[in-house]
Amino acid sequence: MKLLWVLMMILCSSVAYGQKDSVMCLSKPEILILANKIQLLQDSSKYKSSIISAQDKLIGVYSDRVSLFEQQLMNREQTLDLVNRQNDQLKRQIEHLTPKWYDDNRLWFGAGVLTTVIVFIATR
Repeated sequence: MKLLWVLMMILCSSVAYGQKDSVMCLSKPEILILANKIQLLQDSSKYKSSIISAQDKLIGVYSDRVSLFEQQLMNREQTLDLVNRQNDQLKRQIEHLTPKWYDDNRLWFGAGVLTTVIVFIATR
């Protein structure tokens, strides 16, 4: 009896392993379903590749914009530096042009009047 079971197990296992290497036949509806699925996969692959190429173009455009903005920022900083230097020059010029105590006209006028009064009193 054990021998019979062993022989049946060997026979069944050989039949099962033999079916792995055999050719599998599909019916026409199964073939159509597989063909439709393959077509959908190909279409989605084309769609995804077109999306990827569009995204690559957008990345190129945005990287160009980033470089343009960096250049504008650098130009802005240079302009601000130039304006700050000009402001410093103007401050120094204004300090140089502000009148000193001896440039006050009222002081010289008062000194002239005082001198004239003293001379007038002294000659009397």
